[in-house]
Amino acid sequence: MEEKTNVFDMETITDFYTVNRTNLASANRYDNYIIIWIESGNISMTVDSVPIQTSGTGFVFMGKDRMWSILKIQDCKGYIIRFSSEYFCRRASDVRFLQRSTVFDILESPYIAITNKSKIADIISLLHQEYKEQKEFCNEIIRQQLTTLMLLSEREIKQKNADFYLENEEFKQTRMFKKLIEEHFAEIKSMSKYAELMIIPPKRLLSVVSKTTGKTPKQLLNERILLEAKRLLGYCSWSIKEIGYHLGFKEETNFTKFFKQQTGKTPLEFRGELHPFI
Repeated sequence: MEEKTNVFDMETITDFYTVNRTNLASANRYDNYIIIWIESGNISMTVDSVPIQTSGTGFVFMGKDRMWSILKIQDCKGYIIRFSSEYFCRRASDVRFLQRSTVFDILESPYIAITNKSKIADIISLLHQEYKEQKEFCNEIIRQQLTTLMLLSEREIKQKNADFYLENEEFKQTRMFKKLIEEHFAEIKSMSKYAELMIIPPKRLLSVVSKTTGKTPKQLLNERILLEAKRLLGYCSWSIKEIGYHLGFKEETNFTKFFKQQTGKTPLEFRGELHPFI
C-alpha cells in the first residue's frame, strides 16, 4: 500500500482487500493511522504477530508503524480508513489529542467491539459522503468526525476495562511520559531527565514505554518533534531556522540533519513538496 503525506483515504474492506490481497498476506509496516470499521462479518488478521479474530460490529485501531496483515475476510461489510498525522494535526490541540488518545495504544487487543452501532454508522456514513463529494469544508468535517469516532471508541474501552486503566502502573507511567513529552519536547531531549521528572530509573522508563507502545522513549520523543516540525513547515510562515530554534535546535544545520535522518528529506524539500509554488 503506497504511503503518502497529508493523506486521508477511505474505501470498503472488500475493495481494499481485493486490490491489496497479495501484499496483505504478509505483515507490513505502514506509516499512517489505520481504522478498520467492521459493520458485519469477520476478519482474520495479525497485528504485531498477534492473531486477531474479529466477531461482530467493531473497530480495529492501528497506530503508526504497527506490523499487520489480513489473512481472510468473511462476508465482511465496512470500511478501511487511513490518515496521516499531517492530515489530522492542523492545530497544536490536534497533536495533543492524537498523542493522548488511548485507541492507538498497544496495551491490549486493537479490536474494540462496539455497542452503539447506529451512532457509529451515522458517523461513518457522513465520513464517506464527505470523502466522496469533496465539497467545501470537507476536510474540516472529516477531521471532526474522526475525533468523534476516537472519543466514542475510547469511552467503550474505558467502560469495559475500567479497573485496568485505573490500576495498571505501566499504563499510568506511559501516559505520564507522553504528557511530559507534550509539555517539554522542545527543551528536554534527555531520557534521563524525563526519568528524573517521573522519579523512576531510566531503565524502568525504557522497559515500560517499550512494553506498552512497542517503541523506545527516544522514538516517541523524536516522533513528537518530527510531527511538530512537519506541522510548522506546512502551516506557518516561519523560516527553517526559526522552526528549528522553536523545536530546541540552536543551529539550523542540526535541525536539518535531524529532519533528514527521520524523513530522508531536508525541511526545505519537505516544504517545497507541500507548497511547490512558494
